[in-house]
This record gives sequence, C-alpha cells and structure tokens, in this order.
Amino acid sequence: MIWWIVACLHRTQLTETERYQISSLKKAGFSQRFIAESL
Repeated sequence: MIWWIVACLHRTQLTETERYQISSLKKAGFSQRFIAESL
C-alpha cells in the first residue's frame, strides 16, 4: 500500500482519483495522529 502512495507521489501527474485517495489517506493519518496525541 505504501509503495503505491510513494509511486504516485513520484509521478508528476496524478489522476483526480489518485489525488483524492492520497488526500483522503493523508487526512486519515493526520486525524489518527491528532487523536493519539490528545489521549
């Protein structure tokens, strides 16, 4: 899964779907980190 994100980030052009999925994953990661830090 991680390799797919890295591969997408290394490409200069992303499709809208890829861009949306990556942003969703980033938001999920940030929210999990925030929750973990606030506990």
